[in-house]
This record gives sequence, C-alpha cells and structure tokens, in this order.
Amino acid sequence: MTLGQERVDKKTNEITVVPQLLAGRDLTVIKQNQPDLWAVTVLLFQSPPLHPADRPVYTYANKGHGRLERHTLVSSTALNQYLDWPGVQQVLQRTCRRDYNPILWGNIAAALRHYGASVQKALALIGAAAT
Repeated sequence: MTLGQERVDKKTNEITVVPQLLAGRDLTVIKQNQPDLWAVTVLLFQSPPLHPADRPVYTYANKGHGRLERHTLVSSTALNQYLDWPGVQQVLQRTCRRDYNPILWGNIAAALRHYGASVQKALALIGAAAT
C-alpha cells in the first residue's frame, strides 16, 4: 500500500524526504543504500547491550499457510544522539524465521530488517511487526 510518494534527489537518500510525507510519526526501513546508517545499526544489534533493559525485546509467533513464523523485534535508543535523522526516537531490528513443512521442519528461511522510528517504542514495535 502506498500512502504517498516523493522524489528523492540523486545526491541524497530517503531520510531527507520522509518528514515531507509523514505527519510526525514514521517507521522507515534502513536499507543498505544508506551504508553508514546501515553499518552502525547492524553493529549496534550485533553487540550485547550494557544493560539489557536498554534494549527491549518483543517476540511473537504465528502459524498458517503451511509454515510457522517466529518474529523478534528489538529496539534501542542508543544511537539517537549520534544520528543525523530529524525526530528519530529509536532504531529497531526485526528478525523473521519461517519454518516450512511443519512435519519435517526441513526448510527454514530467515529475514532481517532494520528500522528508524520517530515514535515511542510501543507504536514502533507494532509498526515493525506489521511490515
């Protein structure tokens, strides 16, 4: 579903046009075409937190269409003061593991996504879970 569209100049990235499209709340996928942001976000979630409470985790599972899906969402505010991203409140990591053929569990697929959010943690976790 597309709610809005804005042209991105060749010498910039999506971060510069997101505020024009959204009214104060956004959940944006951090992609590899933003190499510095991508790298620091991946590094953040690969490193153990100093205090586990600083990195809330939400896990859920669902079953259907011949597969079992397990999702894990992790959020952190550790990068907020370092990011050049207007209004950022946190970054998130979403891991989705899909086990196909529940009888044998012989086929497993995993996906990993990172997000930046300008909303409080609860709203961002719900948004990341839906994408």
